[in-house]
Amino acid sequence: MVVLVLLIVGLAIDLWHLLSGVWPLLLAVAMLWLLWRHLALPLMEARAHAARDRLRHEQARQEIDRIALEASRAMYAAATRGGEVIEGAATEVEP
Repeated sequence: MVVLVLLIVGLAIDLWHLLSGVWPLLLAVAMLWLLWRHLALPLMEARAHAARDRLRHEQARQEIDRIALEASRAMYAAATRGGEVIEGAATEVEP
């Protein structure tokens, strides 16, 4: 057990000596990772969410326009058949 503890301590000391010369590089890598994780990724996710919302809004607008066009055509067809058109609806009333 003592040998295992001494081995771990020895490896930790060797690792300390190895990394003591490159700590600025390790610090820079850690800072870049933190910036990426906490700044860049949330911004990209927010932009993607906004783009999805714009697309969904455009699709809904196209669907509304399609329904309005169909209603207008139905009202025109009813009016051209000689019936009285109730405004705002595509129904025909016979006189």
